[in-house]
Amino acid sequence: MLLHWPSPLSTFVLISVVISLAGGVALAGTLGEPPEVPKWLSYGLMLSLLAWVALIYLGWRNRRLCRALRASQLAERDMRASEERHRLLADNATDVIWTIDLMGNLTYISPSVERLRGFCPEEAMQQSLEQSMNADSARQLRHYLQRFQTALQQDEGIEDFRGELALTRRDGSHVWTEATVSQMRSHHGVFIGLIGVSRDVTARREAEARIYHMARHDGLTDLPNRALYSDRLRQALAYATRHQTRLAVLFLDLDRFKPINDTFGHDVGDLLLKAVASRLRACLRAEDTLARVGGDEFLVLLSPVLDRQGALDVAAKLHDVLTEPFDVAGQRLEISSSIGVALFPEHGRTERELYKHADQAMYNAKKRGRSEVRMYQDLPA
Repeated sequence: MLLHWPSPLSTFVLISVVISLAGGVALAGTLGEPPEVPKWLSYGLMLSLLAWVALIYLGWRNRRLCRALRASQLAERDMRASEERHRLLADNATDVIWTIDLMGNLTYISPSVERLRGFCPEEAMQQSLEQSMNADSARQLRHYLQRFQTALQQDEGIEDFRGELALTRRDGSHVWTEATVSQMRSHHGVFIGLIGVSRDVTARREAEARIYHMARHDGLTDLPNRALYSDRLRQALAYATRHQTRLAVLFLDLDRFKPINDTFGHDVGDLLLKAVASRLRACLRAEDTLARVGGDEFLVLLSPVLDRQGALDVAAKLHDVLTEPFDVAGQRLEISSSIGVALFPEHGRTERELYKHADQAMYNAKKRGRSEVRMYQDLPA
């Protein structure tokens, strides 16, 4: 039970009584009259004085305890308010906030996980790392946890984990997130777990993928452009050199396309180019590459090809399919093609040589009246 500080009035009365009694005794002594104060009164005064001194001390201690208790209550209230603010932030954040132990078990996950993955927090908490993300992402995080355990045992520091993790949605698809994982420590510096923040970067990755695709594909026909064709040709040359196989480069140029484009306009010309690309693609294997490298110019990579005749047969098939009329925007359009063929290793062993010789063969076909297929070695001396 807490005691109250004695009131100023009672303290003043006590001190006045004590001083008056002491003064009376002293005065009697000075007048030569020996004091005749009963002993019980002297003892009573002394005990009363000691009691009041003790009471004053206890009141002072009590005041300090009251202040300390009040400060503790205020600190506890502030701490609860701070925890509530942090909980509200975590519960309403768009990013997913989560904590795990060193075994990879989730110990907390914010409600925003339901918007991101379709699982409520209770369901997500029951999932292992392998269930909550794809295999590669789980391996990355497991590897970090192992490194962190080793560093913790050896009392060494380790950098935070930063990377992109593919989290598994309820429907089985994956959502890409940018994750940061840091260690949590108590006020005394004791390790208590790991905290992670995952942010949805699907839109960013899709934008990056679109930009990458646009940089390597033709904007009109969506065929590979020269850059992607060159990359695939270099890979095919490396494979053919290593395994001693053949490949063929075909250079195809449309005949009579320019008059159609000039007569009916660029919109019709664009539609015709799309139709040409569709027909050519249907004639090739999945491992072959068809690229648009100019207004009406296309490159074909046949890899592998068995022999010279095999390359000529494919070129003839491409030539024939383009001689059939096209119905575009209500117009019946007729075109043809001139195709040059160069083989590896007979007509060149480098990308530059094969381009050059296939181009020369194509121009020779045009000079001979167009609508032909010519092999590079068939050029006149």
